[in-house]
Parts: sequence; structure tokens; C-alpha cells
Amino acid sequence: MANRYDVIVIGAGPAGLSAALRLARQGKSVLVLEKEDHVGGLCATLSNGDSIFDLGGHRIISKDEEVMQEVLTIMGDELDIRNRKSQILLKGKFFEYPLDMKDLLKKMPLSTTMASGFSYIFTKIARLIVPHNDISLRDWVTNRFGKKLYDIYFGPYTEKLWGMNPDQISADFSSQRISLISLTDVLLRMLKLKKGTPKTYASKFYYPKKGIGRLCERFAEEVIAHGGQVELSANVEKYYMVGKQLVGIEAGGREYTAEHFINTSPMPELLQKLDPVAPQDLQEISRRMRFRSLRFICCTFDVPQVTDNNWIYISEPQYIFMRLQDLRNWSPHLVPEGKSALVLEISCSRGDKIWEMPTQTLLDQCMADLEKIGISPGITDKLLNYADTRNEHAYPVYDLDYREKIRAVLGYLLQIENLTTCGRQGLYRYNNMDHSIKMGFLAAKRIAEGGPMDDILAIASEAAVFEGGSKFHKQDTRDYTIDTN
Repeated sequence: MANRYDVIVIGAGPAGLSAALRLARQGKSVLVLEKEDHVGGLCATLSNGDSIFDLGGHRIISKDEEVMQEVLTIMGDELDIRNRKSQILLKGKFFEYPLDMKDLLKKMPLSTTMASGFSYIFTKIARLIVPHNDISLRDWVTNRFGKKLYDIYFGPYTEKLWGMNPDQISADFSSQRISLISLTDVLLRMLKLKKGTPKTYASKFYYPKKGIGRLCERFAEEVIAHGGQVELSANVEKYYMVGKQLVGIEAGGREYTAEHFINTSPMPELLQKLDPVAPQDLQEISRRMRFRSLRFICCTFDVPQVTDNNWIYISEPQYIFMRLQDLRNWSPHLVPEGKSALVLEISCSRGDKIWEMPTQTLLDQCMADLEKIGISPGITDKLLNYADTRNEHAYPVYDLDYREKIRAVLGYLLQIENLTTCGRQGLYRYNNMDHSIKMGFLAAKRIAEGGPMDDILAIASEAAVFEGGSKFHKQDTRDYTIDTN
């Protein structure tokens, strides 16, 4: 006999667990199913010997008071306030990031600085004469920073991250993810003529002493304390439908039924697991909705400190990793006393050369590159241990027709009356952790009070709610609101 619940939540990341907690507090019977053997999703914290590390860098910072109040309450004294420091490696030199005009003028060769300035001025004049719409990421960045800075930094880093030409990446990625509005924005902030503090500029943030995964662990603990259930290693294989209703799911050879379902697993996979099956053309579209993957090499070294940065962006293609993080600067509780640990993030795609590369081969290349960039000469001789892990669904790929794919697939899923899909993977949207938590709150509200998906779909398309004073382009939510009548 199938197990019956009021609500089943698929995925134990920030979106799924925040929704589950709100519903469990209301007295609803809630089951959370997570395919991994730990909670957190992209916000998980894993172990490497005596060190623990996150899957990427996750700061707790938001302009949304409801999100912050919930997080601060649930975490209590487990949170520290940390200083933020980050840099980018550019032409053999380390520059402050976000870009600081004084730092650029000090470290960048005069010829490059002048060329960048002239390039920016030329672009601004050219766009006044002949307006040019932002279609690709290249368009967006060039229109705001000029071709020279695009060629030096933004272009190479983007291609390294996504594994594709920036001409094939939608401008939406830039408008949602790059908080530096333009080179003028950088100059105005240097002169203190620009107000507002987007996340990119925030100098302090909250962070759990034992890693970001503790946030999701605390959510899960509270779900259970309020009568909910959280089952790990439970991958959903089938979603059973009758008419426009989900009636049950199959996970780990067991069947479960519920009145409502919240999905935070990858949108394309959800559609592909429906029974009866979705139309063939939609299945083909969903298979073209790709995710960029990551591999993480966490290395512990017998040195007290490697760098004073939280993270450093590595844009040059000759180095295999795109970003490194120093765990001690996130929290001294993550590494043993007197030791340090780096997390090296390597962008790839499932099944490609890097994804399939043996751990020792990848580690050797990472160590060689660490020596080449000169961050701490001789550090590789101090290596104590390492861990290697993968994440398949790290970033939804915003290719030029990604909106059309979402319209088709999400339009079909929105016809399922008792299904709410949300979160980065569930909405195929490159949103932040606080966005996902907010989506979870709204998903719970939708189940409790009814109503359309509009409020959830608006999250991370109106960045000012979270970024505070930024001038991000507000996307027209009609692009995601599908008429299902």
C-alpha cells in the first residue's frame, strides 16, 4: 500500500526544505525525498578528512527581510559575520573583485588602461549613434564595459565557465548575474557617488561556522521536529498522473501518494519521468535543456594560510580550475588548527573529458596550475589529503533559445494542478540561495492558500528585491506565465 501524505517535496535543498518547514509548522503531513545521501543540494557541505567544504561559495546575504529573519532565527549562534575579500587573476596579477578603479589604475599597464578606456568611450558613442539590443552575453558586456575588458576578462572567463562561445549565451545571464552595471558604475562607486550595495559589493556576510550545509541540516531538523519526514537516497523514478493531477510517485522501489507535490529536481528530468509520458516533441525539447557541471577538488595543506581571499577567479584558459576558495577565510572551524584547505572548482559537462578524468590526473594538473599561478610557492609539497566530488546540475545553460524551451516545458508542467516546481533546478533558473528559500516560502503559501505560480516565477527575475539598489533589468514575467486554459 502506498504511503499517503498531504505534501511530498522532491529535493532537500534550500527551496524544498524551506517549503517543507513552512508546511510542517502548519500541521500538514510532509515527506521530503532526496536522491543524495545528504541534504543541501548545491548548498551541501561535505568532508575531506578533518576538513569540511561546500559545493561552491554560498554567502548568507539578502535584502529580503522574511528570508533573513527565518535564517537568523533557525541558525542562532551557529552563524558568524565574515569579511569578504575576493580577487581575479588577470595577466599574471591579482586584481580586487568587484573591480576597483584605483586598483585597476595601479596594477594594469598604462597602455591597457588607456585602451580599455578608449574602447568603452567608443562603444558608448557608437551605441548612441546606432542602438544595439542585448541579445548575447557578448552584447551585454561589450555595451557596458567595452570590447577591451570583454576580451581581457569577461569573455575568457565566461567561455571557461560555460564551455561555449559567449555569442551563444543569452544576455539574460549577464543581467541576472553581473552586479557591475558598467564601467561608469565602477567609477561612480570609487568616487562614492553611487549608493546602494548589491551583493557583489557587500563587504560582510553571514556564514555558518560548520559550512553552508548546516543551514539545510537545520531546516531538515526542524521539519522532523514538527512531524515531517526526510528520506535520503530516495531518487524519484516515476511521477504518475491521472488527467491534470499527480496521484503518486515511485522512489527507491516504493510508491507514495499525496494531495500536493513540490518539485525542486531538474525541470527536464521531471518532464521525462511523467507517466503517462509527455508528448514526444516536449521530451526532445527537455533533452536540449542542458546543465553545466562542476568538479570540486578539496585539498588540505600543512600550512597555516594560503591566501587572505575568500575566493579568487581564474579566468585564463591555461589553468584548469576557474575559481579557488580558501576555507579558513570562510570559517576557521572548517579546517584543523594550523592547516589550510583550498577548494578548486572545475567547470565541465557530464561525460566530457574533464568529467571523466581520473582523480589523480585531475589532481596532478590542479597542483601544477597552483604552482604556476604563484599563489603560494611550494604549497603542493605540503599537500596532506584531498577529496574529489562532482555535481551534474550546477548551472542551467542560458543558450539563446532557452526561454522558448522553458515556455514549452514549463507550460506543460503548469497544467498539472497539484504540482508546484521551484528552485534553481526546478525552474531552470540561475538564482541564488536566498531566491530558492523565498521560492520555498511561496510554494508553501500557494499550497495553503491556493493561487497561481506568478509570485514564484517573479523571484530572481526582479533582482532589486534581493540585490538592493541595483539596476538589473526586470524581466517581463509574462515570458514565464503560461496560459493553461
